[in-house]
Amino acid sequence: MEKEHLEILLEDIKDKVEPILEGYDTLHSKIDRVEENLEEKIEFLGTKIDAVANDLAAHRADTESHPKGNPMLGMGRADVNFYNALVGIL
Repeated sequence: MEKEHLEILLEDIKDKVEPILEGYDTLHSKIDRVEENLEEKIEFLGTKIDAVANDLAAHRADTESHPKGNPMLGMGRADVNFYNALVGIL
């Protein structure tokens, strides 16, 4: 009678543990998918950051190559707008 009782208890435990293990497998799969998705997004953002850094470096090099007597330097926003309007007229 003890052996039968133990077998029943073990079967009951097995029936309760199996769904938990299946749940862990499902969560593991979901975590893997999220990780892959995040890795793709991080790689994409890294590419974008590199592109912006290259554009900024090119812009900076272009800006630094302008003559020191740049008429825009030291102007306030209103002065810049006025200067741009004058240049547009000429």
